[in-house]
Amino acid sequence: MPTAAEEVTAMQGRVAWERFQLGEELIGVRSEILTSWRRSRLSGVDPTEPNLPHTDADFDSRFARMAIPVMSATAELLGTTDTCLAITNSAGVVLWRWTSDSALRSALDDSGLLEGSAFGEEHAGTNGLGTALELGRVAAVHGEEHFKEHFHRFACVAAPVAHPLTRRTVGAVNITCPVEDANQMLEPTIVKLVREIRHALLEAAGVRERKLFDEFLSERAKGANPVITLSPDVIIKNHAASELQLEHQLLWSQVLDSLETGSRIDFPDGRSATLRPLSEGQQLTGAVLILGEPPHTPVAAEPEHEILDTDERMLRLAERAWAENRCVVLRGEQGAGKTYLTRRLLARFPDSRLVEARELLSADGLASLSAEIETTQPALAVEGLDRVPLEQLRDELLPLLRSWGDVLPVAMTWTSSQHDMPGSLAVVADELEPAIVDVPALRLRREELKSLVAGVLGKPGWVTSAAMAVLYDHTWPGNMTELRFAMSRAIEESGGARIEVAHLPRYLWHQTSSRRLTPLERAEASVIAEAIAANGGNKSAAAKELGVSRPTLYSKIRSYRL
Repeated sequence: MPTAAEEVTAMQGRVAWERFQLGEELIGVRSEILTSWRRSRLSGVDPTEPNLPHTDADFDSRFARMAIPVMSATAELLGTTDTCLAITNSAGVVLWRWTSDSALRSALDDSGLLEGSAFGEEHAGTNGLGTALELGRVAAVHGEEHFKEHFHRFACVAAPVAHPLTRRTVGAVNITCPVEDANQMLEPTIVKLVREIRHALLEAAGVRERKLFDEFLSERAKGANPVITLSPDVIIKNHAASELQLEHQLLWSQVLDSLETGSRIDFPDGRSATLRPLSEGQQLTGAVLILGEPPHTPVAAEPEHEILDTDERMLRLAERAWAENRCVVLRGEQGAGKTYLTRRLLARFPDSRLVEARELLSADGLASLSAEIETTQPALAVEGLDRVPLEQLRDELLPLLRSWGDVLPVAMTWTSSQHDMPGSLAVVADELEPAIVDVPALRLRREELKSLVAGVLGKPGWVTSAAMAVLYDHTWPGNMTELRFAMSRAIEESGGARIEVAHLPRYLWHQTSSRRLTPLERAEASVIAEAIAANGGNKSAAAKELGVSRPTLYSKIRSYRL
């Protein structure tokens, strides 16, 4: 029976869980659990749905063959205690499960802890297995800390298992018991299981893998330069090389090309590598790469004239156009920063109003603004002219703006993917004769990306070079809105630490089904990310804007791991 203190703790956990599901701010919840809850909600996990997806997996993988005997030996020691042991692959799919008795087995069957069940956080929400794989370390999830209500009666402790040679996560191990039976020995037991499985994996490693590892250790001991040893099946990197986001098969292909043609192997940060092949007789079995220092970039001399970034240039251009014309249109793609520049324009005036164009078509909105104009004559900015039907724009809105333009400065925004003059904007140009200022898309501001990222984060240099290389590689169809979304997700994932590749939204870099996303899939993921960010995280509103159903949107979110 639980003690009175345990009952109070459980009740507090239940209240916190319910408040989170209602969208309230929380205190007193462990930070790693709260962050995991947020990831789970963003992935569209239903907290009340007990069913989990089943998927095909290699139940006879090398990891399973090494781990199951270790887990079975531990099961014998546990005897009749109410305990479940399980292992998963690196994606969180259950490969093997053992339970101590039929009652617990039935309860776990009802909760979905079955061979083939997907326990990644994107499917099962916060849980020992999925959260351990996300964090890359031991994770304990007790009772109401689980995101899915159906798991609240259990306590789980799990840990990922990294291969001793490659350091890649090859799976995870888990202990589950009724929440009232949890004790302090679960975490040490998990650590012991991981150590024993890693030892078994090392013992089972082939001669070639061991030779590759020995070569790696030998080179690593010689200095601090990045060292990589690889074969067609294995890649091993030291800490200095871990920041480099490298595609294993692509790098092996470069090794083969280099050996055949004598060409140099170059890396994204400008380094080149010394290549030493490994062979058995006439057969190439692997290679050792020792990377040199990154190229030195000389500090540029202080310019004699002021150099402005795009935002400042656009602001000054818009300010000059507004001062001369008293009427300006900021035109650009969705999320390019038109509203940001508009707000900075309005900051010059003590009285200013930023309104949505469609608000002026309602009687209440029009009456309120008309009264304010008569008394304070504010500077006026109107967003979203492009969202007003042409007939209403011509017959209702433009006459108002023309009359107000005689007494106050008016700025407007127009979302367009092309720098042409669509029919509706041509009508605006004819009626109001505004100055049109084009706000460039983020993909055209590549040279400023590093400073823009620093501005969003508030900390220069808070992104690793490998992560910046991923950001440079993306085309940013969602522009600044998408960049802010990506950085907010990265801050959440990193817990406030320096941002690495793994902290970025995974559609930017993640491999799905052993392949990289196609350009079309990456573009779709970007559009979805931008829509979610533009709607403040409201997935229902994002689905409506995108013209898809909520289940379809949730499926895409899980697929691209947004």
